[in-house]
Amino acid sequence: MDDLNAEYHHSSPDALKEFVDEQMAARGFGNVSEYFRTLVREAQEKDRQDRLEELLLEGLNSGEDIPLDDKFWKISGKKPSK
Repeated sequence: MDDLNAEYHHSSPDALKEFVDEQMAARGFGNVSEYFRTLVREAQEKDRQDRLEELLLEGLNSGEDIPLDDKFWKISGKKPSK
């Protein structure tokens, strides 16, 4: 989304509006936009975490283990962070 001020308009049933109002009050949001932005950011973070977990599992299941010993670090040309 390139437009920093994109707008979304929607209608919600009364029960959903009440839930959003309760959540806003309980979590300290000043308006629906703040609440919505937080929900979107939380969803984005969950997607990133899910993708990271997927990649980590893929790596774990990709073949034989490679020991991270002195030989590995010498061949890689990098030093391990401490």
